[in-house]
Formats: sequence, C-alpha cells, structure tokens
Amino acid sequence: MDTDDTSSKNLQREIQRIRKGLKEWEHTFSTKYNRKPTMQDIENRPNVCKSKEKSGRGIKKRANTHHLSSL
Repeated sequence: MDTDDTSSKNLQREIQRIRKGLKEWEHTFSTKYNRKPTMQDIENRPNVCKSKEKSGRGIKKRANTHHLSSL
C-alpha cells in the first residue's frame, strides 16, 4: 500500500470519528430536550464540539485536496 492510500484512509477514518462525535452530541441533545437541535443550539454548544467541527472541516478539505491532486 502506498503512502497516498494510507493518508487517504487515515483522513477518512478521522472524518468518520468526528462525524460520529457530532452525531452523538446531537442524539444526547435530542434525548435531553426532546427535540432536534436548531442552528442556534448548534452555535451555542460546548467549545469541544466546535473545535471538533473545525478540525473536521480541515480534515475534509485536506481529503478533497488530496483526492483532486491524485486525479
């Protein structure tokens, strides 16, 4: 397996991990408040989730760039 494949798979795993964490937060919120979070709720969520989201965007951007550069 070459380095590009390994990097791509690692990025995909990291994206999945971050998405899972965000989905868990949404589920916890829904259970606690008996409704789905609104955009305002999402903006007001703990900083931990915001940093995960920013990290996820960066990872996703790198994955897209990596994919495009390999074409």
